[in-house]
Amino acid sequence: MTMNFTYLYFILSVQAIIIQAHEDICDDPKIDAIVTGQRDNELYVFTGNLFWKYDYNKHALSTPKQINDIWVDVPTPIDAADVIKYFDQHYYMIFLKQNSYWMYESTESIEKQPKLVSTGDVGTQFDRRIEALQISPKIETHEEGIRIIASMCDEDNRIYDCVMNTTTGFFMGNCLVYPMAENIFPEGQCKGLAH
Repeated sequence: MTMNFTYLYFILSVQAIIIQAHEDICDDPKIDAIVTGQRDNELYVFTGNLFWKYDYNKHALSTPKQINDIWVDVPTPIDAADVIKYFDQHYYMIFLKQNSYWMYESTESIEKQPKLVSTGDVGTQFDRRIEALQISPKIETHEEGIRIIASMCDEDNRIYDCVMNTTTGFFMGNCLVYPMAENIFPEGQCKGLAH
């Protein structure tokens, strides 16, 4: 129970800081995605065309940066994002906008010279818009390439666990649906999966 209050306090604190940082609070006072950073105490917070790094040990939020200053091809605002940490110094930042994706690869630092390695439409076994994405930290290497489990939420508030195969583009297959998502997240908004 304490973890839920801590998490809620964290989300509300970050959102309040971001709202204060906006020139006009009415522009877009919502968080589009929260993604883990390189370090355990670091998060990336995306809203509109901006992002911040948040260090929750220091309770410090960086100055805002333009998303397109780092990830130049990504249309903003984004719908969802997540990062894959592959071994110690290898990162894949994935952005979703509607059912299209942009995957950037970087070494040493998530923001240091990211290279667009793949883009296109997310192939799924359903025709609903993806609203949120969360990638499992467990990565399996197979002869066919890297296999990753991804949880996602569609526009009808259904949560799926899918196998993500990066060798055949960005296909999410073998999906299992969890129809009870409306009972997990408030008001059926499983977009909270990304937070």
